[in-house]
Amino acid sequence: MIDLEDVCDTYRMWAPVVIPGPLQIEPYMHAMFAVSPTLTLSDAKAMATIRMERQAKLVGDVAITAVLAEEVLMRHIGGDDVMQEQVQYLRRLTAERLADIRVLPLSGGAHCGTLGEFYLLDFPLDTEEPPTMYCDGWIVSHYTSDDKKLASFESRFAELEAQSVPLEDFLT
Repeated sequence: MIDLEDVCDTYRMWAPVVIPGPLQIEPYMHAMFAVSPTLTLSDAKAMATIRMERQAKLVGDVAITAVLAEEVLMRHIGGDDVMQEQVQYLRRLTAERLADIRVLPLSGGAHCGTLGEFYLLDFPLDTEEPPTMYCDGWIVSHYTSDDKKLASFESRFAELEAQSVPLEDFLT
């Protein structure tokens, strides 16, 4: 994933459970890693460092659109203070036009993203990378550039984006 992030120019994210890694603040990351029974403290610190480095490369250089399910903002990972800081960071990204962050309200009912998170990456024309869909799983992560599968996820993302509202509108 890191290799693809290094060359993508558009990064779209559907997040139904937690803030996507590239948009997480460090305390949020540590709270996430702390509940993993298989991670040691040193592994968690190393992972957070890698994630922060990835974020520094992406934010501001890549067109990021994230659609978050409302429940993502309701889950106070790391406690109230961490979540408040996380939301302020997302607001700053949006205000500074570093990312387009949207929220899919619970009041919208059923939606086409119930099967889990996914990421869509597009690349500059001068690269040989085809558009790619990525989804993370418990046992295996999946990447595809298959046109038919990609079209399905592109359609899903467009639907989720259409049903969502800008972060600032949701929060006010």
